[in-house]
Amino acid sequence: MLRLKDIFIILIIASISSFGLAQNTPFFKNFNLSKYNATNQNWDVSVADNGKVYVANGKGLMEYDGLNWKFHELPNKTTMRSVLAYNDRIYTGSFEEIGYWQKDAKGQLYYTSLNGLINEGISTDEEFWQIVPYKTG
Repeated sequence: MLRLKDIFIILIIASISSFGLAQNTPFFKNFNLSKYNATNQNWDVSVADNGKVYVANGKGLMEYDGLNWKFHELPNKTTMRSVLAYNDRIYTGSFEEIGYWQKDAKGQLYYTSLNGLINEGISTDEEFWQIVPYKTG
């Protein structure tokens, strides 16, 4: 027969083990479209070294700092397909466009196209679906 002391020990062990499991569960938060003011299609996600999250959205680049969303639109307003936060730049790829975003002196992101560096030119209907760092180590 279980004594009160045994029941108490079992309860403590059960609460500790369930507490440990709860710590391993990642936190998820859903956002309404009205919160980030873009389309409902997000194609790629990258996290910068400073903790900011960058999302390649059907409408442009979204930046999330943990509290607020900022939206950045490409000059040609095409659907963004890929994003990579690397060092101090945010590289993005879209329909017939590839380039990077970088902060200016005021902390605002500005866009620089890399299309001119491609010798053969970008073919019609080309989309950049993935960006990976080259020789990172």
